[in-house]
Amino acid sequence: MEKRLVSIVVPVYREERSLPLLLSRLSAVCAQLNQFYFEFVWVNDGSPDNSWDVMKQLATTEPRLRIIDLSRNFGKEVALTAGLDAARGDGVIFMDADLQHPPEFIPELIRSWEQGFEVVATVRGRFESESFLRKFCSRVFYKIMRWISDLEMVSKTTDFRLIDKKVAVALRGITERQRIFRGLIDWMGFRKTYLAFEAGERLHGEASYSYRKLAGLAVNSIIGNSTVPLLWIVYLGLFISFFSSMLLCFMLTDKFLLSNIRGFTSLAFAVVGNVLLTGATLTVLGVMSLYLRKVYEETQGRPLYVVREEKFEQGCQKS
Repeated sequence: MEKRLVSIVVPVYREERSLPLLLSRLSAVCAQLNQFYFEFVWVNDGSPDNSWDVMKQLATTEPRLRIIDLSRNFGKEVALTAGLDAARGDGVIFMDADLQHPPEFIPELIRSWEQGFEVVATVRGRFESESFLRKFCSRVFYKIMRWISDLEMVSKTTDFRLIDKKVAVALRGITERQRIFRGLIDWMGFRKTYLAFEAGERLHGEASYSYRKLAGLAVNSIIGNSTVPLLWIVYLGLFISFFSSMLLCFMLTDKFLLSNIRGFTSLAFAVVGNVLLTGATLTVLGVMSLYLRKVYEETQGRPLYVVREEKFEQGCQKS
């Protein structure tokens, strides 16, 4: 049977100190899987540190390492896309550079792939260093996504996964700009399985995803995968119209039929109603503007990313 090629795609951002150890552990794991060829596709996502210099140095010692330097920070999802576009493997593995996705788990991904699964996703086990707020926000996000979309989104899934070549080809055909990689893979379907793994500790630096970035990722996921927020706007509009009509009927009845002159009370009703309507209007405009922004960005025709430099000198060799 002909040996198959496995591509390992790693987005890199502020990971200069983790990269040598990552390469060492990847090489050790791949040496045990000599029934496959391997290539390592690392994408520098505009790192402000010396990650690119370290990547170039490592590429001189490891012929399987293929490196890409993006012109600026485009975000992890786009960096993953750049790596996917460059990958040539029959199977493609995505993992982080901070070693929280243990290279030693790769044989498990490949084993499930050999069993016929086209998507081998991972579910993170107990992770003590994760804050309570982060865990809580994660649980809320997955509950919301399962509620408002028809995607099968399993809680605690990660970007650490393997996809078959046919999945990679289909994924390359999706050109939308506001992309959530794991969401796109879930949307496509294919034969899938989930494996649990224990995340390693981050050895150097801090997580590149701040709460602000995570919030943006959540909003993009919701806007990109569901039209339910637009339906909520319709319900909100109907509720406000009904509430306002009832309030108006009450005020007219009170003034003209009951002949009650309430003065400040009537004014208070008017002020509260006006504030309520103003808040609802701003909410409606805000949600609609998010969808309009997505449409605008999709029609601009700009490339997803720009490559400053790439080094694919020797390509892959046998393990």
